[in-house]
Amino acid sequence: MFNYARQLRWIPLHLAAIAISYGFIELGFWQWERRFRVLADGSQIADWQNTFYAIQWWFFALFMVWFWWKFLTDGYKIEQKAEKS
Repeated sequence: MFNYARQLRWIPLHLAAIAISYGFIELGFWQWERRFRVLADGSQIADWQNTFYAIQWWFFALFMVWFWWKFLTDGYKIEQKAEKS
């Protein structure tokens, strides 16, 4: 499996998965930092919508990793079946 993943044709997929996951993680941290609202009296309160948006971005990053793994293993299984036939 490792040799299969190192093939040159998979490099763009690996780079895209890393870039997209990193972007989603950064967007999650950005949303996390903006989850506080300032009220009229000057106090801050956590905004639940922004908090859940941050969690949602991190979930998207996990989904991207899962999608990358699934795409890679499915390709490997298909290639193994083709070699056996």
